[in-house]
Amino acid sequence: MKILMISLDKRILDKESGVAKRMVDYGTNDSLTILIPSREKQEVVLSDTVRVLSTGGSKVVQLVRLFRLAAACLKKDSFDQITTQDPFFTGLVGWIRARRFRVPLELQVHGDFYGSRYFRSRGVKQFFLYLLSLFLLGRADQIRVVSERIKTSLLTRGIAADRIVLRPVTIAEFHLSDNASVAPVFPSAEKTFLLVGRLERIKNIPWFLSVFAQAVFEEGKPYGLVIVGEGSERFVIEKAIRKYALQDRVALMGWQDDLSAYYAQATALVVPSLSEGYSMVVMEARAAGCAVIMNDVGVAGYELKAGNDVTILAINDRAAWKAALIDA
Repeated sequence: MKILMISLDKRILDKESGVAKRMVDYGTNDSLTILIPSREKQEVVLSDTVRVLSTGGSKVVQLVRLFRLAAACLKKDSFDQITTQDPFFTGLVGWIRARRFRVPLELQVHGDFYGSRYFRSRGVKQFFLYLLSLFLLGRADQIRVVSERIKTSLLTRGIAADRIVLRPVTIAEFHLSDNASVAPVFPSAEKTFLLVGRLERIKNIPWFLSVFAQAVFEEGKPYGLVIVGEGSERFVIEKAIRKYALQDRVALMGWQDDLSAYYAQATALVVPSLSEGYSMVVMEARAAGCAVIMNDVGVAGYELKAGNDVTILAINDRAAWKAALIDA
């Protein structure tokens, strides 16, 4: 198939990134032209069958150019499908261009936006996006989801099962390195836990810090916590670290392209998120042989079952989380 993909993931523009390498893998079966809204205008050739184009410009300009770039590609070549990374603004661009050029539309859904009230209750913008996604989902030819949890949520919203395609990311698709160049962040810690993700409210990091502090101080455990990621909640998280006197126990590492060494050094990856779509970092951690402690979100209980090295807990169960850290 010849596919026009609209994505928000700027890491695809970096040939050495894991997501770019996954696009090359996809290109062994399908020819991909990938459009990305980005401040810099670029064209990157990842392989003989995978090409990436970015818009350039400010936020508003990016959206306008995304419409134009999609139209230019569709006028120049014959595509079998348009696929979009989400059912929101990329979905809107895809739907408008799919109608104009009579190309089948696939919407990708990577988050569980419909299984609870969390997403749509976070403000006017989120509620608008929720309504927009329902509008677009009802008009897509195909909906691709990455987890059974998301599929179940869509079915309860009345989406027909024959329009939903489940395509989880498999362990074989992760491009892990044998990089061991990162020195241990807490070399004297009895246990070191790893938290990876966007520093946003949905990740529930301040709450987890309060539980981690209980395990460290009330139980007297010499633990360390490494947080990898960036986001709008960084200041809030730094404030929580000071509040719980964890300055010597928690390290904020910023975003890292290669997590292999962090997985290798961690006692367990912790995922205290309030909601997840697929929890890709969880599957990557398991591919690297790292234990996981996580809330019952995303792949938990579906693609990933509780058992050896996998602990699944009820959301915000403080006592269970504290016990899991001590027992890890």
